[in-house]
Amino acid sequence: MAIKPVEEEVLDDEEMEEDEDEETEDDEEIQQSPSEIMLAMMKIFQLQKNTSESTNIFMPHDESK
Repeated sequence: MAIKPVEEEVLDDEEMEEDEDEETEDDEEIQQSPSEIMLAMMKIFQLQKNTSESTNIFMPHDESK
């Protein structure tokens, strides 16, 4: 039983290498200016400040808890 998970891990590593190559191609196509990145980060930090559940900023805050 110990041999099968090892084989699966090797396949996953090969798949991850292919995915990384695809991501680098996408990164070359998308050229985002540093100021846009900073603005996006500031928005995220502001959302984290405004919610008590900062671990998951994409979930609406549940007032009933």
